[in-house]
Amino acid sequence: MNDNGSEIGVWSSRWVFFLAATAGAIGLGNIWKFPFVMAENGGIAFIGLYLLCIAFMGVPMMLSEVAIGHIGKANPVQALKNTASRSNASKSWSLIGYLGLFAGLSIFVLLCVV
Repeated sequence: MNDNGSEIGVWSSRWVFFLAATAGAIGLGNIWKFPFVMAENGGIAFIGLYLLCIAFMGVPMMLSEVAIGHIGKANPVQALKNTASRSNASKSWSLIGYLGLFAGLSIFVLLCVV
């Protein structure tokens, strides 16, 4: 427990965290749609470009999210606010936290409808 009496969740192992992060990044829609998209866009060449995009865009974005969460130790809005105050940046960075919450809600609604 922390100082205010609430429990902080901890992953049971690094492997479990890796699996959860991977599942969250890939999602069921991507798994269902991938063979169709690959066949429509050039097969093996598409896979190569897809993996390059994951390596150069997806991995750095995921690592930055993990770092902000680790440094901020709070919900997305408060974590960005805490991180901004530690680096003497504008408190307006918390707006990106709200944008992330809105994006997550939008994806949830889309997946419920589809």
